[in-house]
Amino acid sequence: YLGELSVIENENSFGFHVLQNPAVDNLVLFASSNIDYNNCSLQLFNGSGVLLYDSKVIFNNNQIKVPIHNYVPGIYFCNLKSPRGANSNIIQYSPL
Repeated sequence: YLGELSVIENENSFGFHVLQNPAVDNLVLFASSNIDYNNCSLQLFNGSGVLLYDSKVIFNNNQIKVPIHNYVPGIYFCNLKSPRGANSNIIQYSPL
């Protein structure tokens, strides 16, 4: 028995966390002040590992909003890279 999978809004080693997980219309990442806000990239993969989004991103008021309303409901993997490192989160998308 593996149990249930859930993601708690944890801050990772270089200071970002996912707001509102499960996501509704936007994937929202919040960063602490130690990230180089002008030199980050974000990748989003579906549950099968297919790359859906790959872009340089700029934080605005310590956050990034990525529209995901065109995606099918399910589990996604989010990778955020900065000069300080790279970290991943599991995102659940559940539209209203």
